[in-house]
Amino acid sequence: MTGGSGPGDRPRPVPAPDDDPTVVAPDGEQGVEHPGTGTLGVQIFCAGLAFLFFASLIGYLWIRFQTDPWPPEGVKPLPWGMVVSTAVLAGCSAGIQWALVRIRKGDQKGLRAGLAFAFALAFGFLIAQSLNWYNWLPADILDRRTATYVPERNPYTVFFVVLTGLHALHILGGLIPLGVVMGNAFKGKYTWAYYPGVKQSAIYWHFLGVIWLILYGVLFITG
Repeated sequence: MTGGSGPGDRPRPVPAPDDDPTVVAPDGEQGVEHPGTGTLGVQIFCAGLAFLFFASLIGYLWIRFQTDPWPPEGVKPLPWGMVVSTAVLAGCSAGIQWALVRIRKGDQKGLRAGLAFAFALAFGFLIAQSLNWYNWLPADILDRRTATYVPERNPYTVFFVVLTGLHALHILGGLIPLGVVMGNAFKGKYTWAYYPGVKQSAIYWHFLGVIWLILYGVLFITG
């Protein structure tokens, strides 16, 4: 998601939007008629992740309808801190979208502010989720002394850790390319007509936001 990795992402000189009112700005990829290789790669990657997450949800629902009672006895309600996590991730997605909108208008300051805001909230999401796990997981699952997980037979707790942990790993992984894109933005490498990294970041983080809403919704309704 750093941009510039394929033929469709190579910058080409284009007129500034104020130079010719008939010029239609390309979608961040300098005049190409189709998505650049970087954008296409992100779209394919997200499609693959969607299959992974939905396969995990199908496994969860299968176990849920095979187990009675559900959730098993002794399982606490989902922590309200997950509402905070959801709001934080929504703010992250909003920050990315703001950055995308601003760079399309040539606003470098708005781009940098949006990316920095999104990066901070993405990191905050991981902190909020860590607190949720620590406060919600029972003592026999989480060894409080070493903060490591201990195998347990409770399927609801196991699936909670698997689903939310899988999502958190992709949040953590996404911080690296987002940091690269933010660095490029502060170096002035993006313009109103060339911003593939910002566009690709928006695709990925909006995708993670939608996946989180689905995961949380399923866990909340069935739990």
